[in-house]
Amino acid sequence: MRNKRRWYDWIAAGLGLCVFLWGAAVWFASNTHLGHIMMTSLGVLLLGWGLAGPWVRRKIPRFLRMALYVLLALGLGLCGMLFAYGASDTVDYTEDAVIVLGAGLRGEDVTLILARRLDAAMDYAERNPSAYIVVSGGQGPDEVIPESLAMYRYLVDHGMDPQRILVEDRSTSTRENFRYSKELLDSILPAGYRVTYVTTDFHSYRAGAIAAEEGLTARRLSSRTDWYLAPSNVLREAVAVLKLWTWDAWFPS
Repeated sequence: MRNKRRWYDWIAAGLGLCVFLWGAAVWFASNTHLGHIMMTSLGVLLLGWGLAGPWVRRKIPRFLRMALYVLLALGLGLCGMLFAYGASDTVDYTEDAVIVLGAGLRGEDVTLILARRLDAAMDYAERNPSAYIVVSGGQGPDEVIPESLAMYRYLVDHGMDPQRILVEDRSTSTRENFRYSKELLDSILPAGYRVTYVTTDFHSYRAGAIAAEEGLTARRLSSRTDWYLAPSNVLREAVAVLKLWTWDAWFPS
């Protein structure tokens, strides 16, 4: 039996092919980022693991295979935790300002994920008409305009009063989103103001942790991820959370 493929080898190979094709399709249809690379690579790994099942059992010790399975289970658990955390909002609609975190552009247009965040911010703004809306995002090396400018245009095009929108256009990371947005709000609001941040559900945990590190006690409001974009984005986010827990904790910026 050690030299024959078993039923779970075929399952792994079929799953790997599906994951690879899914990741490649999303990669082709959207901006390139680490999550798409990780998803297609995971598909190739699963496909190869399934097709090479007999060789794997002959050449790789059982304890190493079990360790890999444990790591895979822990990774899936982390991904599930990120979605579960982002599924519950903590806003009470009395905050003084809303910080909307950038999420990339396609040309001069916001991405679908960023549009979802802006839609959530507009829903919030209707329920709390006195709150400022901070659009936070600078211009990346592959972007033709700052993210915050595209975000501003999106909100205005959808009927939001421009006087309510504050533009933060220097940031290039989530940490800078909060750092520079706080500087902007500190300059116009009295001490003790309250804020909420808007981001995508899978990103909500890390965003909240970074906001606290930057001196903001912020509530959260999450937008939901379209199902077909979820796997690649949560894979990338899981890596970012591990970096937050390790490298960023040891070497704070």
